[in-house]
Amino acid sequence: MKDTFLDIACIFDSSFARDYAESILVDNPYVKIDITGLLDKSLIENSEVLKDNELLMNDLIRQMGRQIARDEDEQPGNRCRLCDAKDACYVLENKTGTAAIEVISFNMSEITQNVRVCHSAFSNMCNLRILKVYCDNIGGYGFKVSIPNGLDSYLSNKLRYFRWDLYPSKSLPSKFNPENLVELALRGSHLENLWNYKVQSLPMLRRIDLSYSKFLTQLPDLSRSPNLERLNLEGCTSLVEVLSPIQNLDKLAYLNLNGCTKLKNLKDTSRSTGYLDFILHGGIKNLLKNICQPSLTFQAHIPQKFQVNLTCLILSGTAIEEADPSIGYLPGLVQLDMSYCTRLKSLPTSICNLKSLEMLSLAFCSKLEKLPPLPSTLLHLGLYCCESLKSLSELPSLCFSLSANYCKTLEKISTWRAPLLHNMKIINFNFFCGHIDFYGCEKLDQNTRNSILVDRAVLKILFRMKFGMTGPNSHDFRYPGDEIPKWFNYQTCGTSIKIMLCPNWNNANFLGLAFCIVLDQNKTDPNISLCIDCKLNFRTMDDDHLHEYHDSRALLERKVSSDHLLM
Repeated sequence: MKDTFLDIACIFDSSFARDYAESILVDNPYVKIDITGLLDKSLIENSEVLKDNELLMNDLIRQMGRQIARDEDEQPGNRCRLCDAKDACYVLENKTGTAAIEVISFNMSEITQNVRVCHSAFSNMCNLRILKVYCDNIGGYGFKVSIPNGLDSYLSNKLRYFRWDLYPSKSLPSKFNPENLVELALRGSHLENLWNYKVQSLPMLRRIDLSYSKFLTQLPDLSRSPNLERLNLEGCTSLVEVLSPIQNLDKLAYLNLNGCTKLKNLKDTSRSTGYLDFILHGGIKNLLKNICQPSLTFQAHIPQKFQVNLTCLILSGTAIEEADPSIGYLPGLVQLDMSYCTRLKSLPTSICNLKSLEMLSLAFCSKLEKLPPLPSTLLHLGLYCCESLKSLSELPSLCFSLSANYCKTLEKISTWRAPLLHNMKIINFNFFCGHIDFYGCEKLDQNTRNSILVDRAVLKILFRMKFGMTGPNSHDFRYPGDEIPKWFNYQTCGTSIKIMLCPNWNNANFLGLAFCIVLDQNKTDPNISLCIDCKLNFRTMDDDHLHEYHDSRALLERKVSSDHLLM
């Protein structure tokens, strides 16, 4: 338990996931038991704010653990754990490390001069299992850690966690045997290739992060990495091929290709039966057609034998011109992000078959002219700046988060029915916190403004009150208009209103207060931002006691000059 405590104190600076920690610490049956024991002794604690799986160590306890590690021996090279940047850099520069060292972890922001790592710095560290050289910002620091002559062929084969941000060499040591490696993270590295084009046996490897390695031109064959779950290649701007090395990785769950602008294509992307989260930004046309098909024969749908279980598909900023109808055969898809697809003109009608879809983002799809019927499960719809969109057909009844700002040609919403009460009990109420916003939709017809949107505003407020989902910014609802709805009992011009509530008003039927404000932006300075400041003063009749409530709403957009309604 002491070893596990010291590992956690030296490796993690903040919160950490329990299963993540268990995966990179020594592979023995006692790690899980040790963590439970540390929780019982309050040396670590469960996070009350973060996810259930997240654990925390108090800063003072962490400092105590690191001091215990420093006090182990006067000579840094004879200690089991090096977590002080000065001590670690001394060992790496002067080759004073011994077989005693198992953990090296330090933040490069703490070094005070350039560090020149000896080419054989690790040659005696045969028990090294954690190597973590990290920085808060891979944009770089004033002082650098360099390896002028490169590393020699030796790195401990016991290494389980290898992270070196801004790794300065072109490749890993040629004879490095990564058979026990669980995670490899070389963000912002100078890598051109990982190793010399041979297939490595990586039975333990679960995560690779080579993001922003600008000189990386290709990946090695990862076919012998059967447990690989995450591969992050974001910002690898020289990478030209990614598909061949990752074929047949059945457990791959996350693939990030954001900013890989030189990728030629993504045909036959995945044969995986696991969840696959694509994050792609860059010029890849008709990507959906490629990722939805198991072979290079362009069929119109996905064969039933091909089990596609994508849950999150993010294609933001790609050059997609059309979405293939086969997208409707992704039954597990929960999130679809096609924002900034400026060439996209329409979506296939098969999208209504996505029975798990909850989030659909089409923001800045400037050529999108219409939407097909949407899945009834949809909770959030993002249409910000879809400047060619003219109408919306029937919107899903459960959609309580909708951003349609600056859809300048939008004229009408056909229908937007109220949800059934029993359906409300099963949705994620976080979507209630989203705004419903039609700011800048100046062409909306009167029926949409004064009937459909007004009714939806009432529903949003009532349902949140009904299920106790109250809080700041919980009911914001904006759309163009010049009338306060008739169901607001008290109305006035000016900046204040006085209401005399009836006796016994605060009973089970009282849900809350709703306010509606009409702004004539022709009468405001177009060069300044607006903020709606609301102050409520309640004075009781019995003891004349004053209660105050204060809130505000910012209106940052200054593009629209016509009448505008804020709720």
